[in-house]
This record gives sequence, structure tokens and C-alpha cells, in this order.
Amino acid sequence: MKLSIGRKLVLAFGIVLVLMMVVGVLAVLQLNRARMTTEELIQIQEVIMAVDNAAGKIFEERVALDSYIFAGDEAGKTEFEQAKEAYEISWDVVKNHRGSEIPELIRAVEQARLVNHDLYSRTVVYHESTLGELINVVDKMTEADLYYEEHLKPAMQNLRDEEIARAREIAENARAISNTMLIAVAIVSALALGISIWAAYTISRGITQAAVHLSDATESISRGDLDVQIDVHTGDEMEVLAESIERMRVSLKAAIERLRVR
Repeated sequence: MKLSIGRKLVLAFGIVLVLMMVVGVLAVLQLNRARMTTEELIQIQEVIMAVDNAAGKIFEERVALDSYIFAGDEAGKTEFEQAKEAYEISWDVVKNHRGSEIPELIRAVEQARLVNHDLYSRTVVYHESTLGELINVVDKMTEADLYYEEHLKPAMQNLRDEEIARAREIAENARAISNTMLIAVAIVSALALGISIWAAYTISRGITQAAVHLSDATESISRGDLDVQIDVHTGDEMEVLAESIERMRVSLKAAIERLRVR
């Protein structure tokens, strides 16, 4: 099969174009993956911040109770309820982002929180119903504090640790995928460059060698050497030209032979 020089160039650079399109697709995939990774890490950060905020609101509840019970500040009771509402807002963020993915950890925190808040609320009720019995109130407050330290705080820490571990896993996976993509892009780019150089060198070398050979052959024919060998196999227009010159050489040689016979 003979291909014109133009077709050879089109074929070679067509392959290069396809390879560059592959590079473009890989780049788009990498950008899309980076965007998804960023979104996941932002979501994890929001969850961790929400957990920390929720823990902070529990501390504010505890401070408000001290102010209400031991300092007699009525505003402490209002602050206690406000801290509870703020806790619920922060916890809703956690549930909205991760409620369906880590239901057991979410449930563990919610159950511990329910008991812990109930203990604090009962302490308030007991204080209001038995004014002056601070010793028993302190005992109930201590019970609530111990429950927080032994159950609620560890449950919230487990949830936080899970999010941190998830963030590290996502970052490591993203790094591995990114490295693989970079290697693939480098290989495809190098392949495209190699094909470009090979095509340019091969085609130009074939044309140059064929042109030199045909020039020498025609010069020999012009000097009367009709036995010169014309051997060009480039599979393109240069080979067609060589075949034409070869037919001319054969015709001239035959004509001269006929003249000699006469």
C-alpha cells in the first residue's frame, strides 16, 4: 500500500493528536478528582469543627449550671438552654454530613448526650426543689460530670478520630492517584513527542535519500549510462517518480538497441 507524503504526515500527526487528546482527558480527570477530593476534605473539616463546637457548647452548659446553682445567677439557666440549642445546631451539621455513613458512631454520641443532658437537667430540677441542699446537688453534678468523661467525651472523640483518619485516607488516595496520573501523562506525552520526531525524521530522511538517488540516476542516464540501477522503495510520490524514470531508462535503452540493430 502506497501512501502519499501528505498522507504519511497526516497519519503521523493524527496519532500525535490522539495522544495529546488522551493527555487532555487525563488532565481533566485529574482536575475533576482534585475537585472531588477538595470537597470531601472541606466536608470533613466542617464535621470536625461541628464536633468541636458541640463539645464547646457542652462546656458552656456546665459553666452556666455553675453560675446558676452556685452563684445564684438566674441568667445561668437561660444560658444553659441557649447552649443546648447551639449544641443541637452544631450536631445537625454532623448528622447531615455523616449520619448515613457512620450511624453507629452518631448513635453512640446521641445516646450518651441524651443521658448526660438529662443528668444536668435533673440536677437543675433537684436544686430548684431542694434549695440549700448543695451537698446533694454537688453529688448529682459530679455524677453528670463523670458520665460525660466516661461516655460522652470518648464517643465524641471516637467520631472526631474517625473523621481525621478518613481525611488522611482520602489525602493518601488522592496523592497516589495524582502520581499515577502524572506518570501516565508523562508517558503519553513522551510517546507523542517520540512519534513526532520519528515521523519527521523518517519521512524527511526517505525523501532526501530518494532525491539524492534519483538525482544521481538521472545524471548517469544523461551521460549515457542506461544500466544504472534505480532502487527507491519509499511507498510515496518519490517511488512513483522513480518508477517513471525507470520506465524512461528502459525505453531509451530499448530504442538505442533498436537503432544499433539497424
